[in-house]
Amino acid sequence: MILLGERQVTAGLDAYQPADAVPPVSPTPTPTPEPSQPAVPVGLSDAEASSYLAWTAANDAWRAGTAPYTTADILFCPDPDVVSVGFVGTGITPTAANVLGIWAYSQVSWTPPSLGTSPPLSAAAVVDLPTYLYVNSGAYQATGTTATVPGGAVSATVVATPVKVVWTTDGDSVTCPGEGVPYNSAWGNSPAPAGSGACTYTYSDTSADQPGGTYSLSATVWYHATWTSTGAGGAAGDLGLVPGPTVTEQITVDQIASVITAG
Repeated sequence: MILLGERQVTAGLDAYQPADAVPPVSPTPTPTPEPSQPAVPVGLSDAEASSYLAWTAANDAWRAGTAPYTTADILFCPDPDVVSVGFVGTGITPTAANVLGIWAYSQVSWTPPSLGTSPPLSAAAVVDLPTYLYVNSGAYQATGTTATVPGGAVSATVVATPVKVVWTTDGDSVTCPGEGVPYNSAWGNSPAPAGSGACTYTYSDTSADQPGGTYSLSATVWYHATWTSTGAGGAAGDLGLVPGPTVTEQITVDQIASVITAG
């Protein structure tokens, strides 16, 4: 089931059309396709578009909505005779065996992280000194949901457990195996002790030459997602690592000036 359309369809098979009911998908992305010639959804990379075309050529693809088709996303089809699913950009390969888990995963309400730094974002980080990075504890917790197929006989439960936070800034990235912690004054000028849970990034240049005088600082919590089901013959699986929402803030980085005086 592929959500290809300008509107989301959440219920009812009357909104679905088999792939052979519409003209073939064009291999060339077209921002403003004619209604009679649905194109590869816009906004896809070349690799995503190629993957999309290859999958739809080899599987029972379904389209929802009306042409022109300009977006792609996850859509669950409650028809028990339809076992195929197609979507792009998630990194999870759709199969008949994991479609129920992917559908439940698409229903999770993720908690966006709140970004914290030491020094705080309201101040300025300092070149060549570590900036401590952390997210709020509420965003670094196991989450999930149970999604029930219309009719109530089949449901799937997905559980996502946080495993790492990936931070990006200054054209670089750092991966931390936890939520991170603020700087502790007891550490003084020494590195944070092992086991403290600290996560740091050290800037090598000020942000003075950056747009707006700041660097972007982004954080994404990554989860390990597994799923189970009821009413589906014991179907269950492992969806691997999946990203939560990415949050971006702006951070100012300054240089400490040294003053040398004659004594």
